[in-house]
Amino acid sequence: MTNCKLISFLNNPMDCRRFANERSMIIRGPERLFDSRLSLIGGLYADKHNFFHRYAQRTFELFFKRQLNIEDLNVITKLLYETSNKNISFEKFSQDFQTYAMNQGQQDYLNAQNEADEDHIFGVPTFIVRDEPFWGNDRISWIKKKLDSLKLHDK
Repeated sequence: MTNCKLISFLNNPMDCRRFANERSMIIRGPERLFDSRLSLIGGLYADKHNFFHRYAQRTFELFFKRQLNIEDLNVITKLLYETSNKNISFEKFSQDFQTYAMNQGQQDYLNAQNEADEDHIFGVPTFIVRDEPFWGNDRISWIKKKLDSLKLHDK
């Protein structure tokens, strides 16, 4: 999620730049360290309501263009609504998310953090194949070899 992506970027900005250049993307590094908990709670909320992918894409796009304040509850609420299915009014949506963010969302965030700690997930992307972790895009070839060795395509 966002926190992990930010850590990954800060630890290896050249890899981030290479990754972006291969895709003709512009990624600007953060000007400061942000408290990304609210945007992560937004991601948990989006996941519960089946629009995580749209939310995550838009969040990263705007954040790395420096057009998103991930620490502002109203900004995150609007972004969530923009990327949602919009099947209820903004007012009801806003109330629902803000209640979640201040209550159950806090616990869901802590649970996700604890699960990541227990699984030794500290970087992104992280792939787990049969309890074996692989960290980073540069491990894709190893992941393919591991999957081939399991002969899952024959089953």
